[in-house]
Amino acid sequence: MEPWLILAQTYNIAIICVTHFAKDTNRSMLHRVLGSSAFVQTCRSLCAVMEQPRTEEEEPDPHAKVFMQVKMNLPEHPGGAWKFHTERVEVGVDHRNGKPIYATRPAWDELDAGLTPNSTVGKARGPKSQYEPQFAMWFQGFYLIYPNHEWLPVSTVKQVALQEKVVSASWWDKHSGDHMEKENVSGQWMCRPKRAAPAKE
Repeated sequence: MEPWLILAQTYNIAIICVTHFAKDTNRSMLHRVLGSSAFVQTCRSLCAVMEQPRTEEEEPDPHAKVFMQVKMNLPEHPGGAWKFHTERVEVGVDHRNGKPIYATRPAWDELDAGLTPNSTVGKARGPKSQYEPQFAMWFQGFYLIYPNHEWLPVSTVKQVALQEKVVSASWWDKHSGDHMEKENVSGQWMCRPKRAAPAKE
């Protein structure tokens, strides 16, 4: 990283790097940045752009996003995260065919002080909620409807569970796998309820 630091200091410029988070949600945002830890340790500011967190009672608009300050070594830090959504706008006309040219831009909404790195990603996800026993019982019953099927398509189970409002999409994404045995059959994920471990003698 040292050559980049020298370049920035010499020409008094800011260098912006774009990367992604690892999928391991058991770690904090600072430890999920892909690549060397030097990126996080060296940068003056680390920001995250992500979908607005889903709750178990509400699903946000698919275009809703948040811009969150994860690391900042300056005192002027507002806290929270800025909510925004993306919108399509016309930015010009293609001179070759006269058709409009469209692009996407952010439309800023509000600063939500309750959205922090700990409240949206990582260990501070909260309890599994009332859906836990409800889904476990429902899944067992749903599976028994198909006695001749050793495995059921995961997509089918998810679709019916959401249609019948047994769980929310947010809960499914985070916890449904705790109740399933899964197997990939010819490229399709199949599942069945987890079997209880045999009692110890």
